[in-house]
Amino acid sequence: MSRNCGSKVPGYDVHCNGCIQQVACQFDRPHGEGNAQSRASAKWQKKKGLTVKGFKISVDVAEAFAEACEEKGVGQSAQIEKYMRGFIKRCGVEIG
Repeated sequence: MSRNCGSKVPGYDVHCNGCIQQVACQFDRPHGEGNAQSRASAKWQKKKGLTVKGFKISVDVAEAFAEACEEKGVGQSAQIEKYMRGFIKRCGVEIG
C-alpha cells in the first residue's frame, strides 16, 4: 500500500512509489449543491433574512467574550447583534 507523502500539486496526492492520484475537492461542486440538510438550512436562513458576517478579532477578546456570554447564559450571536443594533441606532441609521 502506498503512503501519501503530501503533494505540491493542488488536487492531487503524490505517493512514495511515484503514483499520482487525483483527489475529489469539495469546491468542485457548483455552489449551492449539498446534502438535504445544507439545502434546508440555507432555505431557512434566507427566509429569516440571516447572513454570515465574518471578521477578525484578537484571541484574548474573543475568548473573554465567549466566557462572559457563557457565564451570563446568553448567545454570542445575540449579544453581537444587540451591540450592532445599538451602534446603528446611535449613528442615526435605520435598519431595513
